[in-house]
Amino acid sequence: VGGMSDTQFHPLRPGDQAPLRSLPATIVVGFLLMAQYLVSLVVMIIVGLLTCCQLFSNRRAWYRRLEYVFRVLVVIFCVKCNPFWAVTRYGRDKPLPRGCVVMVNHRSNADPWLLTAALWPDIVLTTFKSQLKPFIPHLWFMEEVPLAAGDKEQVAKAMDHCKRLLAAGDRVLVFPEGTRTTTGLLGDFRDGFFRLAEEVGAPIFPCVMVGSEAAWAPGSVLLGSADCHLCVGEALPAVGGAGAIKRQVREAMVSLAQSLPEAAISNDDPLLTEDPFPWYAMTPEIAALPKAERNAELRKARPRHTGGLQVCC
Repeated sequence: VGGMSDTQFHPLRPGDQAPLRSLPATIVVGFLLMAQYLVSLVVMIIVGLLTCCQLFSNRRAWYRRLEYVFRVLVVIFCVKCNPFWAVTRYGRDKPLPRGCVVMVNHRSNADPWLLTAALWPDIVLTTFKSQLKPFIPHLWFMEEVPLAAGDKEQVAKAMDHCKRLLAAGDRVLVFPEGTRTTTGLLGDFRDGFFRLAEEVGAPIFPCVMVGSEAAWAPGSVLLGSADCHLCVGEALPAVGGAGAIKRQVREAMVSLAQSLPEAAISNDDPLLTEDPFPWYAMTPEIAALPKAERNAELRKARPRHTGGLQVCC
């Protein structure tokens, strides 16, 4: 489904607009992200050295202190001081209980920053691509969960790591689709974390994020202005097998999207219409399929291209 020419973009209906990416947003947000990267690294090294004795007496508390520092600076630099990104939280407003799994859809490269801000002050440990660890030294000071798709041994280690975190009362955030989507549709959920939640008896909190696709689209170098909205649902018990739990979480995410106020979600959002974004590029073969078959193919294809976002300088 990738590699489309401009002539293959899904036609826009009257009034529809693709999210706008711009050079000013890229410069300003890029500067803030880099500032957060550098400042947090320096502060974490200083705090880590000053409290290094705690590594031998209470290693978990040492990690959590540094994770707290990192997340405070993410909230300040990436959202509070950022004129281009905003995030609003709906739904459950009470602190998330310890030892839970938070599951959310994944539309943007910016989701980790935006979710950190939206879920604050709860500290929720996240999964990340293990290939990124050499480029993000902060991760050596935190207990985030590295994942390498296709590496069974590494995935098994990540699951064991999650079990220890959940048993210790930590919260873990995962993207059940396993990758970012450019269609806006909920991709096929992978079984791993559903089985894990059932095995350890951890409740699952379904969440849905809309609007982040405009902040930093997959495959794009340019960033954009985004008004994002996160809706946090109530706990679902992880019982009945991975298939049943996946259906419950998917239904809950759709229900949460439907519960958002009109000002927070477009009436043609894929979570409401079960159609891809109106600007999403489809091949004629895919577009000609019946809706159910087309969406099934799009969910399996895991497309990586940007789908015709507009660019403004």
